[in-house]
Order: sequence, then C-alpha cells, then structure tokens
Amino acid sequence: MSKYEVARWMNCADFIVCLFTGPAAVWKDAVQNKFFDALASGKPTACNFRGYQSLLAEKESVGIILDPGSPDNGADKLIEHLKNQNWLASVRPKALHLARETFYRDILARDLLKKILSIHEKNRSSKEASACGHHSL
Repeated sequence: MSKYEVARWMNCADFIVCLFTGPAAVWKDAVQNKFFDALASGKPTACNFRGYQSLLAEKESVGIILDPGSPDNGADKLIEHLKNQNWLASVRPKALHLARETFYRDILARDLLKKILSIHEKNRSSKEASACGHHSL
C-alpha cells in the first residue's frame, strides 16, 4: 500500500489501533510506523501493550492502552473513548504538536548532526591534547 493510500485511510479513521503479540522483548521498545502516521494525522492510538510508544501516547494524552489479556475490557475502553467527542477533539492538536516538535525528521536530523559534531570535536580535542603530552583521566 502506498504512503498516500495509508494517509487517506488514516484521515478517515477515528482511532489508529497498534497491536503486538508475542513476548515483551518483541514490543517493549518497538515503535510502529503507524504510530508516527497517527501522530502526523492528528489521530489517537489504541495499543495493546505497555511499551515506549503506548506509554508516550498515554503520557501525552494522545492514546490509550488496552488490556492485552481482556479483549472485552479493551473493546469497552475503546468504545468509551470513541464516544467521548471532547477527548477525541483534544487529541488532534496534541498529536500534531508531538509529531512536529518531537518526531519531525528535520529536527531529528539536526539533533543527530549536533551530536555527531559534538563527539567529533571531543575526540579531536582529546587527540590534540594527547599529541601535546597532555592526558585526560
């Protein structure tokens, strides 16, 4: 499916559901592309796991965590939030802000470049000090 078709589906959705199965090692630190697509679309996420993306979404009030052990409870929670139009409306600006201020690729690239240049400068300074007979501890 093309990214344009994904964007059309996202725009039609009220919630983006992010599901994982298997051991915690699989999903604990994982972040799905659909999570970023949801943020960029201003849509809330519903995740069935407690990992980086679901905890961030919950903390930022742009998503909910469903009980993976109880599909009935998860469905009830999802329906409850789908019926709450005020909450749904509040998600859009928060999700868009999170997407633009935290995960926008130009910001991420700039931050990575700063980090790389900082490490390079630190290594260069250390080598220059060593060449002059100065040793840092």
